[in-house]
Order: sequence, then structure tokens, then C-alpha cells
Amino acid sequence: MNFDFSDEQLMLRDEVRKYLVNESPLKAARALLEHGGTHDAAVWQGLADLGVTALMLPEAAGGIGLGALELCVVAEEVGRQLSPVPLASTLYLAAQVVLLGGTEAQQLQWLAPVAGGAIGAFAAPLDGIAEVARFPRYVGGRLQGDVALVADGLAAQWAVVLAATETGQPLWVVSALTEGLSRRALRTLDAAKPFAGWRFDGTPAEPLAAQAGPGAPALQLLERVRDRAAVLLAFEQLGAADAALEMAAAYARERKAFGRTIGSYQGIKHKLADLFNANQLARVHCYYGAWALAMDAALPEGARELPAGAAAARVSAAQAATQAAHEGLHVHGGMGVTWEMDCHLFMRRARQQAVMLGHEHQWRERLAAELEALLDRPEVHSHREVTGVPAVPAAENNEAPAVSMDFDDSPAEAAFRAECRAWLAANAEPKARPDALFGADLSPAQRMQAARDWQDRKAAAGFGAITWPQAVGGRGGTPIQELIWRQEEGHFNVPTGVFNVSLGMVMPSVMAHATPAVREAHVSPALHGDHLWCQLLSEPGAGSDLGMVRTRAERCTDGREGWLLNGQKVWTSLAQFAQYGLVLARTDPGVPKFEGLTTFFIDMASLGVSVRPIRQISGEAEFNEVFLENVFVPDTQRVGAEGAGWKVTLTGLMSERLSIGGVLPPELWRMLAQMLRDTPFQGAAALRDGRWRERLADLYLAAQGLWLLQCRALTALGKGREPGPEMSGAKNLAAHTVQSFARLAIDLQGPRGVLAAAELGEQFALVERLWFGAAGMRIAGGTDEIVKNSIGERVLGLAGEPRTDKGVPFSQLST
Repeated sequence: MNFDFSDEQLMLRDEVRKYLVNESPLKAARALLEHGGTHDAAVWQGLADLGVTALMLPEAAGGIGLGALELCVVAEEVGRQLSPVPLASTLYLAAQVVLLGGTEAQQLQWLAPVAGGAIGAFAAPLDGIAEVARFPRYVGGRLQGDVALVADGLAAQWAVVLAATETGQPLWVVSALTEGLSRRALRTLDAAKPFAGWRFDGTPAEPLAAQAGPGAPALQLLERVRDRAAVLLAFEQLGAADAALEMAAAYARERKAFGRTIGSYQGIKHKLADLFNANQLARVHCYYGAWALAMDAALPEGARELPAGAAAARVSAAQAATQAAHEGLHVHGGMGVTWEMDCHLFMRRARQQAVMLGHEHQWRERLAAELEALLDRPEVHSHREVTGVPAVPAAENNEAPAVSMDFDDSPAEAAFRAECRAWLAANAEPKARPDALFGADLSPAQRMQAARDWQDRKAAAGFGAITWPQAVGGRGGTPIQELIWRQEEGHFNVPTGVFNVSLGMVMPSVMAHATPAVREAHVSPALHGDHLWCQLLSEPGAGSDLGMVRTRAERCTDGREGWLLNGQKVWTSLAQFAQYGLVLARTDPGVPKFEGLTTFFIDMASLGVSVRPIRQISGEAEFNEVFLENVFVPDTQRVGAEGAGWKVTLTGLMSERLSIGGVLPPELWRMLAQMLRDTPFQGAAALRDGRWRERLADLYLAAQGLWLLQCRALTALGKGREPGPEMSGAKNLAAHTVQSFARLAIDLQGPRGVLAAAELGEQFALVERLWFGAAGMRIAGGTDEIVKNSIGERVLGLAGEPRTDKGVPFSQLST
């Protein structure tokens, strides 16, 4: 898997960025806004000299051997600078029509000048709504009629035109615009991106000879070109969204109000964190769109993934650019609405680009239509069962085209996946349905025993802790192998997730900080499920702020080498079944709160330990309160140095965050789509109603986006790097996605939505579980607000909240 641009493509990005920052700063866009003009000719020629205008062109027509992904990289940088150049009209639209509909001779004739900087135009419906009666007429080699809206129509030196023949059939033609054309300048929201109205009066033109004949194929070519352009334009919007956010964050870091920078206020911090998260969601959809575009360019018949990928990129990028422009302006306060500030430049560009290829609802509908079509396609047993995207059509040599981005298993990964499937098939039963829950008819104790048995079998086969070193019983595998295992395991009716804390958080801390004797005694039983470990961290007064832990660990004064623990822990998962617990306790209240903590492990059957289940809103009791009353802990059960408890805790927390696994049930959008298909609404299936279809599209954008964010993290890990900040908001997105799905599924039932799953049937068991669980997801591991604070401070560089406890001994804090 490689869900990123190549090093060479990133070098191209850097070169283009350097050029545009120097030659096309925001004042270049402002110049056209204030003084008029068609484009910045010097910047456009400079891009041509860099080879930008030769991207995606055949080498015979002046191309430089680079393609779709490289053009996406350039588009993002053009968007960052709001560069007033005719890139979209020439390369995203006009050139694509010739590439898809022209002969080699026509490509040479019309595209070779583009490589040198010739400006093209696209005289066709930008929204794809083909009213043939309104097309210009093509008769006797000449064009007659009007085109109401042409991007860069004042500067264009040639154009592709969707015309109608004498018999009323649509036909693509191309013209040098040498005579018989009158152009009328149109005033636009963003004068740096001008449009014109055209009138043809005997303008010479020739048909694009390689198009598959008149009629429907011409309109199919229109849709394919619009899909390609949607991806490329989405990258421009992504670049603008990033630049608008950076501008707002920079202002928030400097502007002061009421004695401190405005970025230190939670309201501003959360606003900017929301923009960051929207940009990251748009980024992964744009990247997926880039991959789909590259596949479409490599396959003569096109890529089936492009329509959905283009629609997802289009909607998410338009939303991100709009939000960043409007909310970024808002952060600037009154200064943001002045002509002198550059905020309105982003607002203008965002709105104009948002509707250039058709409005957002049109693209949501296109996405919904693609998802509906996917419901009837056979599912592919691979990662695409998570995405809902079918396999890439194979080339004639049965190999996928060479594209630097890919989602396919490497040969080694494919072999590992086959090994997983074979073992699972021999040791477990497949799920009867994708949303089936394991052990619905079992008691909690019975489910726990089944989980222990399954963990033991996995561990014996080398699947119990895939990323652990072989020396401690693991496989010594990669995070990608862990993901592959979880994908494959998810198809079988087995207990999963029970040992996530025990093996994913506690044991990494034990292995990193405990003594060799402790590791020798405890790692293997934990791996095989004999011992379940719980994490005793949170307390009634120490949730997100774990530095406020009040559980005390005091050295024994009766001659025993050890400690007495007293305190209360809360929200401890599965403590009622655990054999051991890792306890964070305060050993020195005379130092600042994070410095006086030490970690111990305890036998949960020790004298003085009492566990009281906490009944959750679902009626289940997964969490517990744990009371510690004079619990004796030998010093040999200290994990790490005295006073190093926070370091030990961070090891576990980081292991949890880096663990790779599905944050959402697979095929969540497919479940909703099937419900919409099966449920009547106003005389037809709910899936026929535009309001429900938009909600389906939104759910897909979130669920697919989460999977793509995970792909970004896996790509980084595969290259030996830490995942980037794009994963920072994934938890919030996952929780809100689950909550939204469950709410929609319940709403869809109308009055029957008052009924529990016991009445509605097995298919609603997952809905009910997610409905109750989503509320906790938004709190566990840090509330929405804590996560947004973290993004604001650690990613965007905003000042932290004012703290009265910094450097103050814990004993002096008001608790």
C-alpha cells in the first residue's frame, strides 16, 4: 500500500510552490481583482517553462512523461496561491476532451501548443446538464449559436465545443477561434477567474474524430471529462483551504485580546481545529480521487472508481474550502471584512469554485447514485469491502497499470492475507451477515471465556499479537499485517476487541518498563488470554486530566518492602474479569502533578481490592469502579522508576493510538443504503428520496474518509515514519459517524424506532449497540473538546489554555 505521492512528485510540488510563492503571491490575484485583465501572463508562461502545461500530454504532443498525479500536485499549489492562471479551462477541461476524443494527429495539432502555453477553453455545459437544443449548431464545418458561460473565455486561443449536428445529435468539435466569434466579458464573484459569454457566427471547427460517434457517447465523454476536472479542481480547493487555515492560525497566534492571544481561547482553538479536520478529510478524498484519476488515464476503458472518487473529492474539498474561507475570515474579526485584508480573496475563490462544475447537491447525488450501483455489484473479498469500491479492472496483461499510489497488497502482504484466510477458515465459522454480533445469546461470563479460548488459539498460531517481537511470543510483524488480520478476522463469527486494552495498552508498558522477571512471568499468560489485564487510570476527579490522580501509594512502615495503595479508580474496562491491573498512583504530592506519579501492577484478587460494575446506558456493565483500601503491593510490582509513572502511562497511550484497526464496523454505508432500499418513504423506497440520499453520501464521506486516513497512517508506518497529524481528529470523526448512522437508522423506522432490537430483529442489534456506544466514544480517550484543544495547540501551534497548576506542587493544588 502506498497512499501518498512519490518522492519525485513531492519534489515537483516543492519546486512549483517555490516558484508560485515568489512569482504569484496573493497580490497577483488582487491585481486582477482591482485592475482587471484575463490572467497573469507572466506566471502562466513561467508555469509553461517549468513544464506544468505539458502534464498529462502525450510525449508526441510535447508532454514530458508525467501524468495525472503530477497535475494534482500542481493544482494544489495553484490553489494555495489563488494564482490567476487558466489552468482549469486549459488542462482540466479542454485538453482532457482532446485526450479522450481526439486522434493522435489531433492531439499533436491541438495539444502541442498547450505545452508551450496556449490557452484553451471548454464551451460545454459545466454542470453536465446536456440540453442539446441549446447547443451551438455545427453545420458545414462551421459553428453557429451561443455558449452562455465559458471559463477563461476572453483569453482562450482555441476551444473544444459540444455542439449539435443538423439532425440534433451532440458532437464534440474543436476550433482555433480564428473568426466568427464574439466574446462578452461577464462580471464574476472572483474577478481573478474571469468568464465570458460566446456567440459563434460561422466559426470554423472540426469534429474530434476519435470520439465513438455521435449521440450518447459524446455525453458520456462529457461526464468523464467532468469527473477528471472535478478531481483536479478539488486539489485547487484543498490548497486554498490549507492556505486560508494557515492564515487564520497565524493571525490567532499573534492577535491579542483581553491580555492574551486569541488562539489561546477555546472558542477560536476549536473553530480552527474543526477546519483542520475538515481539510484532512478533504485531503484523503482528494488523494483517493487522484488515484482514481491516474487509473482512469491508464486504462482505455476508464476506471470504475473515478465517478465516486471524483464526487467525494468534489464535495469534501468544496466544503473544506468554503468553511476555511468563511471561518478564517471570522477569526480575523472586523479586519477580515476589509478590502485590504486577503481574507475575501479566499472567500471569493471558494464560492466560485464550489459551483463551477455544478453545485454541491448535484455532486452528492452523483455519489449516491454510484453507491446505489455498488449495492448490486458482487463484493470483493479484500480491503475494498471496507471502502465499498470494486476492484480495479485489470489490464490486458492481467496486471494493474503502474501508478505510484496503490491500495493493493504487496506480494508479501498478499501471502500473509492468504495465510490468515486459510487459518480462519479452518478454525472459525464465517459470519452469517456482515453486521452479526458474536455471542448475542451468551452471558458476559460466557463471552469472556470464549474470548480467552479464541485468544489462546490465535496466540498458538502466531496471530495473537502480530506486531510484538518474536522473543515475547509475537510474530514480529508489521502494522499493515495487523490490519490485514483484523480485516480478515472481521468476516468470522469470533469474539474480538476483548483484549485491546490488555494487549494493546498495558502489555506494551510492561514490556517497556517492567523488570525482566515481571516480563518473564506475565507476558506469555497475557498473550494467551489466561490473564486479562485492566488499566487503572481514570478517577472521579481525574479523567482527561490524568495529572490529578489522587490514589496514594505510600511506602510501608511495618518492615515490609512495598507500598500501600488507597484510592478509587473509575471507568475501568472489564475489571470484573481481570486477573491483574496496572495502577497509576501518586507517590510524591510535594512535586508538580505529573512528576510525582508511579506505576504499579496489582493482583485484582488482592485483599482490599473491590470491583463494582458501572451499569451503562445500554444496560450492560463493561466499565467498573475499583476501590483500593490499604492494598499491599510489593516493590517488585513497581513498573518503571519511582516518579516515572507518567512516562509509563504515555507508553500505553501511544501504543493505543498507534494500534491499527477498524474504528468503524465495515460496510456501514452499505448497511444504511440497504435499509433505505428496504424501507418505504412517501410512496417509494427511501433510497429514492433526495434527502435520504444526501445523508447516505455524507455517511460514506465520513466512513470512507476514516479508512483513507488509516491508509495514510499505514503508508507512513510502512516507510518507517510516524503517522502525521492527519489522524489527530479521527477519533472524533469516528464517534460522530457512528452516532449519525445509528440515529439515521432509528429515524428511518418512524414510530417503530421506539422499539428495541429485541422487537425489531437481529439486524438492529448492531444499530442499538452503536447508538448507545457512540455517546461513550465521544468521551473515551479524551472528549471532543480535549481532542480539539490538542489539535489547536500541538498541530496549529496555538497557545495553551492558561494553567494555574503548572509547576505547582500537587499538595498545593485545590482538589
